[in-house]
Order: sequence, then structure tokens, then C-alpha cells
Amino acid sequence: MWIGRGGARTNLGADLLRRGLAFGIPGIIDRVRDGAELVAAEADARAAKRGVWEHYVEPAPEEAAAEGGEAAGEGAASGGDGGFKGTVVGIDDASSFYLLADSDRAKLASIDARLEELGAGAEAGGAMMVEAKKGRVLAVHVEDPAAAPGSLRWVRGRVEGKVKGPTGAPSTSRDGLELHAVTLIDSGAKAEVTVQQLRPLEAPYSTTPALAREATLAFVRTPPLGADFGADAANLLSDLAYGQPLTVRQHGRDFVTGRASVSLWPPGGGESVAEALVGEGVARIAAKEAKRVKRRGAAAPGDKVRSTRACRARATR
Repeated sequence: MWIGRGGARTNLGADLLRRGLAFGIPGIIDRVRDGAELVAAEADARAAKRGVWEHYVEPAPEEAAAEGGEAAGEGAASGGDGGFKGTVVGIDDASSFYLLADSDRAKLASIDARLEELGAGAEAGGAMMVEAKKGRVLAVHVEDPAAAPGSLRWVRGRVEGKVKGPTGAPSTSRDGLELHAVTLIDSGAKAEVTVQQLRPLEAPYSTTPALAREATLAFVRTPPLGADFGADAANLLSDLAYGQPLTVRQHGRDFVTGRASVSLWPPGGGESVAEALVGEGVARIAAKEAKRVKRRGAAAPGDKVRSTRACRARATR
């Protein structure tokens, strides 16, 4: 769509992409008329981290290869040379989860060590007032799910804004302090905290991109958490993938959410997580998505979809 006339015309799609207010659909954006202009506009927004690209993390080299389909074949996808090693570290529902690549673990260990030092200094120095500005990455004192109940630890968190109550007024803690919503960027978890649970975090620890990568399962669709079987699907995903060593193969990006579209496999191969969900009747095949992936030549999904259909047949017996 164009706005204006003659030489003053503006490509509305390119303008939205350049401002970071939209993202292109892989496999389609580069095929349309003026596709080169659209691709360039999106690349400019991504490089400048505008809008939807503000917290985007460039894939590691091995992930980029998988996304581009450079390593093809079923053997590669199920634990051979293709893909990368990683772990699911956070789950919103069966179609929204967070991955930590094994290649990022050393970086996470360095961040954790600095946060532990910061925590020791915070305990010695007492309370400190911090500006909880939206988008700012700070050290956050929250409960540690991996430890005993009530155990706290310092982690990195991005401030998302003030928590609002039903009337729209700011929500407060029992102490009368305003609550702020934060995303724990290295696990994907969400929390509500007061300024007393926040501390400033210096570079490079505050500027290192989020290590938890947003992802969704490729080739299948799962029910929302509040729908029938939504909780069952999320629980099964947790049982199969949370905290487990996995081979992750990326198949581009989900055209609806923009998340990385991935398949998850046990290290030794065998049935993928998506196949298990379909086999248990808590997910369905997204055939149209598979066709889009095939058209753009990224990690041909034919064998994966056929094996997933076999799991569906098992579920409907």
C-alpha cells in the first residue's frame, strides 16, 4: 500500500517495518513486488533494535544455520549434526516457552556470579531506591524455584511497567509500596516486585541480551492454557522438556507470534516432543505451517509431518 502521489509516495509497509511496528513473514516478504525494499526496511529496524526488535537476540551461528536450512535431513533434525543443544527453562503454555542454548551457559554462569556478588553487597549496604523505568534491565531479588521454599536469589529482570489493579490504579504490596511487573530475561518467568527488590546492574551485565529465547513448537498447534486440554498439553510439555537436555532444530519464525519455530528432540533421537503431544491427543498438526516452511526451503518438514500424523492416528484409535 502506498500513501501520497508521484515522487512523494511512501510505501506504508516499508515505513511500518522501518519503524519496528511490524515484521515480515519469512518466505513471502522477499517474493512480493518491492520485496527488496521491505527486506531492507526490516533489516534496518532489526539492526537499530526498534519496536518489536528491541529485545531481539540474534541466533547463535549454529541456530542461524538451522533456521536457514543449511543442515537438512531427518537424521540431523533428530539429534545428528543439525540444530543446537539446549534446554527449556520456562513455560507459559504448551505453545509458548523459553529455551536456553548450551552455548550460552558459560555466559549465564558469569552473570550469576556477578549477581551473587551484587547480592552480598546489597545485604551489607541495606535498602537502596532504584528507578524502575520501563525497559530497564536490573538485578531482581525473587524466590528461587530450584531451591527450598522461601529461598531468594538475584537474577536479571526487565521492567515491564507498573502493576495495575481492576480499577486501573497502581497495585501495592502489603507494605504499601507500588508493584512493578518484571520479566526474568534468562528464564522467561514473570514476577511482581517492589523497588526494594531491585538493584542497579552495570554493563555488560545489563546490556547482554536475554539468554532465554522465546520459542514455539513447529508444525503443531496446542490449545490455550484456559481451554480444554490446554493445561494437559502444558503439563506434558513440562514433563518431556523442562530442564531436559534436548536437540533443538529451528524452522524459521512463527508467522503469527514471531517466536522461533522449533522442533525438540531427545539427544538420542526417537520421538519428538511435538509427536508426543499429538500422540496424546493434546495437540494437532499445523499442515499449512509445514507447507510454508517447505516453500522457503528451510529444513524440509515432510518426514516430520508424516511421523506426526502417525502419532495422530495413534491418538484417535
